[in-house]
Amino acid sequence: MTNIFQEPWLRGFPGSGAVLTDPLKVCLLGAMDVGSLVVGQRTCCVMSIICVDSEGMRHLAQSNDRRGTKIWVKGHIPIGATVTGVDLLVTSVNPVEVEVDSKSFLVPVPTCDRNDLFRVLDLCSGLGGFSYAAVKAGFSVRAGVDQNGLWRKLFESIHEGVHFIAGDLVDSVVLQELLRLGLFHGTVCSGIACQPHSILGDRRGMDDPRAQSLPKNTAGGMVVTVGRSHPRMHP
Repeated sequence: MTNIFQEPWLRGFPGSGAVLTDPLKVCLLGAMDVGSLVVGQRTCCVMSIICVDSEGMRHLAQSNDRRGTKIWVKGHIPIGATVTGVDLLVTSVNPVEVEVDSKSFLVPVPTCDRNDLFRVLDLCSGLGGFSYAAVKAGFSVRAGVDQNGLWRKLFESIHEGVHFIAGDLVDSVVLQELLRLGLFHGTVCSGIACQPHSILGDRRGMDDPRAQSLPKNTAGGMVVTVGRSHPRMHP
């Protein structure tokens, strides 16, 4: 098991965190839907730590995606005012309580520097056309993500030295990789599937399976580029 706090961009942060190596794919992303939580499932969230219990290991936090929603967190958490958690185990829904176990992944969120906002995360990147335009506008590209790994060679030829991650945004392994790159604050661009909504497309809206690229991008971006946005999806 690797200690996440040995990552270069996290050195100097006190605390400890469990690191996930098992590729679980049952993670609820971004804005936590408290009404649909089920005991035993895994969830992801960005939390502001309210009170730390150093003895009983039952801490009180508040969801950053659903302001006012309190979350009880059981287990060891890293020290920091804001923490991002992936694959937290839901142990109670009323009140909301999650547990940090060997499959959970937590990291403290550093303070945003103004220059961070010029770093780009390209989701559903394809060959990286949107992020290429962003570079021309003065931004720097930190990573690209696409479910189709065949785009890797072309993306890396356009963005030399930039990380390309092949995988689905609902895969917690993808989220972990992005968090290891330190992508907490920045700009997200995305080439979501247009066919469900385009006049020249099928126009099935959110009934089209390809339309899931939109909520996945919005939610995934909330986890890895924290900011102060509050994404909501409406069919």
